[in-house]
Amino acid sequence: MNPYRTPGAYLIQALLLCTVLTNAHAQSVHPAKKKAITNSIGMALVPISPGSFNMGATETSFSLDKKNDFSKDAPYYDETPVHKVTITYPFLISQTEVTEEQYRLFNKEYHVGKDFSPYVSGISWNDAMAFCQWLSKKEGKPYRLPTEAEWEYSSRAGATSMFWSGATPPPSDVNPWGLKGMASGVAEWCYDWYGPYTAGGQTDPVGYQSGWAKVVRGGPASTSEMDEHTKQFGPIKDLAFYRSANRGSLQPDCPAAGSTQPAPHYIGFRVVQAALPKTEATAFAYSFPLQGVIQNTALAVAGPDPAKPYFKARQVMASPPDLTMPIENETVGLDPANQGKVHSSGIVGCPNGDLLLIGFSSSRTKSESAPNATMVVTRLRNGAEEWELPEVFYDRSSVNDQSALLWNDNGTLWFFGGGRGLGTVPFVFTKSTDNGATWTPLTTPLVKGEVGPFAPQPITSAFRGSDGTIYFGSDAEGSTSLLWASHDNGKTWYDTGGRTHGRHTAFIPLKDNRILAMGGKNSNVDGYMPKSYSSDNGKTWTDKIKTPFAALGSNQRPTIMRLKDGKLFFAGDFQDIKMMDIPPPKDITERGAYVALSDDEGETWKIKRLAMAPQHNDWTGRVAKGKKPQQAWGTLGYCDVTQSPNGVINLMTSKGKPSMHFAFNEAWILSDFTGEVNELPGKVDNAKLIQQQETYKNGKARVSYSGWTSKDGFVLHGKQAWFWPNGQKQYEANYNNGHIEGVESYWNTDGSLNWTRDHTPYGTIILTKYWPDGKKKSESSWVGLTAHGPATLWDANGKVVREMMFYEGRESHGTQRAEL
Repeated sequence: MNPYRTPGAYLIQALLLCTVLTNAHAQSVHPAKKKAITNSIGMALVPISPGSFNMGATETSFSLDKKNDFSKDAPYYDETPVHKVTITYPFLISQTEVTEEQYRLFNKEYHVGKDFSPYVSGISWNDAMAFCQWLSKKEGKPYRLPTEAEWEYSSRAGATSMFWSGATPPPSDVNPWGLKGMASGVAEWCYDWYGPYTAGGQTDPVGYQSGWAKVVRGGPASTSEMDEHTKQFGPIKDLAFYRSANRGSLQPDCPAAGSTQPAPHYIGFRVVQAALPKTEATAFAYSFPLQGVIQNTALAVAGPDPAKPYFKARQVMASPPDLTMPIENETVGLDPANQGKVHSSGIVGCPNGDLLLIGFSSSRTKSESAPNATMVVTRLRNGAEEWELPEVFYDRSSVNDQSALLWNDNGTLWFFGGGRGLGTVPFVFTKSTDNGATWTPLTTPLVKGEVGPFAPQPITSAFRGSDGTIYFGSDAEGSTSLLWASHDNGKTWYDTGGRTHGRHTAFIPLKDNRILAMGGKNSNVDGYMPKSYSSDNGKTWTDKIKTPFAALGSNQRPTIMRLKDGKLFFAGDFQDIKMMDIPPPKDITERGAYVALSDDEGETWKIKRLAMAPQHNDWTGRVAKGKKPQQAWGTLGYCDVTQSPNGVINLMTSKGKPSMHFAFNEAWILSDFTGEVNELPGKVDNAKLIQQQETYKNGKARVSYSGWTSKDGFVLHGKQAWFWPNGQKQYEANYNNGHIEGVESYWNTDGSLNWTRDHTPYGTIILTKYWPDGKKKSESSWVGLTAHGPATLWDANGKVVREMMFYEGRESHGTQRAEL
């Protein structure tokens, strides 16, 4: 008998153990062998013995609460595949989260958080690590944050169910191994960089080598929405976030050091006393659209004759994921983090001639402000004719990722992203200096000065003022927008103070140093879109002034840009697409979408109907009870625009069926052409095949490619290959005048095949994904960027998990789902 335990304690432990064995089907019993010890700052540390457990969620669907708005859609994509983890070493873990009293020994300036007192909350990962380093130095022993595997192993305490207590949360949260608050209370930072689980067993895992965010366990990484009455944020109560397998993540610098704003989250931490395992971290890789990026900029300037009309239309976003459900995305072989609709995207022309699009992907069945929204990315490579399948840009798990803005700042690409549920954090940002191949860490802005009401939703406009100040547009409260600004290249930011007269306002600096703000939704002057001006860099705005354009509503936003020749370009819709509150003025008789040019700083406009704009993706021809119809006219939805180095204007649409990319020049806008007009992408007489190779710093080949320069610009033609840094082939495809023919293949760093796309002679594409051992994981049929035909998903053992039939990008009848 353990001399440190009373008979009553053993009875309680026995009852808890019975609960675990009965309700949770425990794998093993692991009572603490020794009594918890107390360190020099009064922290109780519980000994944990080595062992094994199955990491991840075995549940595919459940409901823990009547109002489950903040739970992820099942299946829980980042909690699978379930995999065996073995921990070979003993360690000590703090019995509770670090308390405020303990933390103030390290940082006496810490302000008490009222929601989870006496435990510390609102701490950044960086600060939690600094506390561990301080404690290590103080005691001469290694302290650190728990690895994600250590945390789940300790939380489960031998159980395999949702909670250590079974299928429901424990009434008193002290698990059988003596740890408190693992299924309640404050969320906790872990050591690991967040990333997807890999198949196969692991021993002493330590996560990824790098990433976008750090793992959060034991609660949601985000807060709830602001209470409309108190204007205060509070913790999310959804029980799903307190399951043993639930994963969250957040950028490690949140809240920003030196911020004077209240803490934006409720994350605390507990500590482990043990050396970090010497296991090699999993290699981090950016998603496919950010790989194999050609850095040559010389080929980007070739383009169509600016004196001749040019117009080309392409589908920009694949379906799936657009207009679909996560279960459909996974079946066709896409990352299930792709949700059911993609919009509020940003598009940017890269210095190398590529186009990059990043947008937020949200569920079709839950609120766009729910924490399962992610950021996805796709690319149109210079010389290619088709956009790539979208993949995840980043996913801050259990945090709402929303509203992307991209900006080419003289060769440096800036990304600004929003997201609700993080209180005082208005946006995050990151930069790339290599055409979007690599990015700086995702950064929480350090905001100085007074901040007015805002919505964390960047819009479309970013620019530098005449003094070098950076400005970018964001939604504010209600039907208003604002400009965020930085005098020091992003080190600190401030609210410029003023608010425009519309949501989703498009901004542009004028030649006389005023800033023009065009419209936005839910605001009008006699049915017309409003505009206003600021002569003090966004601090104040004039009253609303009537424009010649119709006011816009939900599912719409305009976009504006200054072209290379100095003219202003503007695009939007001729009507509120729902026609609910603001009918267009009587003198605006056209319907659909338009593009417009101004050579007098926006005083007058040459307006042209964009006949190829797609219908709204929710238009069905009938009206649901109690709802207004989406009209059958063309719409740009949440659109954005950029200009390529060769002068071509690139307009991206969303909310359409499908979402589109229109590439054109000024000559087309001024012409009578209404549709496509461009040269065939074939070889020009006497043009020579350009063959290029780019290398890593060590001289090994990184990417090789070839192509022609046609009348409309550079065209990929011939074999293209990418290589991993270890020399292993990464990717291979064969281009024929911009189109991929035959089989394109993508390999993992170990040489195993990851996926193939077989471009058949019949116009279809067969996408096949593989498990690491070479077995098929999924196979689906596509026409361009639209799934069309059968799709099958297999588990790692070769068993059919799901069979589906797709028609024009959506699930058709005849779908069969196998039981897991």
